[in-house]
Amino acid sequence: MFIGEIHKSRHQNLCSLCVVLLISLCLIESFRLSFCAQESMNAGIPSKLVSPLYLIGILCGLLVRVTQAQDSVAADQGTNGLLRTITIRAEVPQGVDTVFITGNRPEIGNWNPHGLAMTGSGTNRIAVLRLPMGTSLEYKFTLGSWDREGLGPSGTIEPNHRLIVETNQEVTIVIPGFRKGLAEYLDDWGGSGVLGRLEYWKEMPSKFLNSVRNVEIWTPPDYEENSTNRYDVLYMQDGQNLFDPRIANTCGLGCG
Repeated sequence: MFIGEIHKSRHQNLCSLCVVLLISLCLIESFRLSFCAQESMNAGIPSKLVSPLYLIGILCGLLVRVTQAQDSVAADQGTNGLLRTITIRAEVPQGVDTVFITGNRPEIGNWNPHGLAMTGSGTNRIAVLRLPMGTSLEYKFTLGSWDREGLGPSGTIEPNHRLIVETNQEVTIVIPGFRKGLAEYLDDWGGSGVLGRLEYWKEMPSKFLNSVRNVEIWTPPDYEENSTNRYDVLYMQDGQNLFDPRIANTCGLGCG
């Protein structure tokens, strides 16, 4: 029998027991009141006994409260059964500040970069989640903003970490580093590993946007040696995702 069925059976048995108890007490009380009323009449004392309906009302209220408590427990178990404990550990470089875990669940911020602060210190950080069985969890790590996202072994942004909640689980993710500030990458374009040359026009204003933008310009390897050659120009959006894998959010090593 599944756990959910066991709890459902217990719930039904408890309700049945309450109903039987209610009926039994009402019958007992009715006999008692009848006996007391007869005794009062024999003694010539007016009967002022409380109606059994009062007791019925009290017991019905008790039954409602018991049912509500059971429903609350069932809701806490989640729609797919009992909650499972997911323990996520992160191994980070020494000296790192607060590490946050974020992802596709409200418990970790729904992709807010400072969704849930992990506990622990030094190189070991931990987050413990309680999630319904069957949940498809996706998550990442940051230092509080997407500009400081956790990196993979290659030094680039990795795809979302994923797991399916089936039982109590514990996973460990090694994070060798976090993204540096954007300006540091722009000043070191050669570190991108891009063939050719990258040039950045930093913090360019716009007539249509309320904030400045960096413009990325890539030229092929032979551009400087063939200054008289004419080249086609391709204009593309989201330039931060096109060339430098260190600052790209989507392409990783597939940039360029």
